Amino acid sequence: MNPDKQPLNKMMNRIRAEVSQQKLEIYRILVNTAHFCVKEELAFLKFRGLCLPQARNGLKIGENYLSNNGMLSFVKSISAVEKQKTITEIRDVRFLSALSDGSTDRSQKQQLLVIANSAI
Repeated sequence: MNPDKQPLNKMMNRIRAEVSQQKLEIYRILVNTAHFCVKEELAFLKFRGLCLPQARNGLKIGENYLSNNGMLSFVKSISAVEKQKTITEIRDVRFLSALSDGSTDRSQKQQLLVIANSAI
């Protein structure tokens, strides 16, 4: 008898798939929240405050994800993916020109803008 056709195995496989989908959805929401914090230049301490209303609305967030280190792990993951995408795009072009400019605002915060133009 095929093990995948046994009722218990089929049920367990379906439960595993549902749990994985639920975890993926939680991670997607947490990563989007971390991305929002970075884009809006919010302090890492704000991450917990943005996640708590989501938890009150039924999102099951583990306590370990609500810390500064939790947000840092999400930001590092986002950064690694974006860095790899940028490296791949730059490596695959024949011609590349880059322009950069920097400035400092009143709070002595430095901003750097880099524009890359390419021809495939």
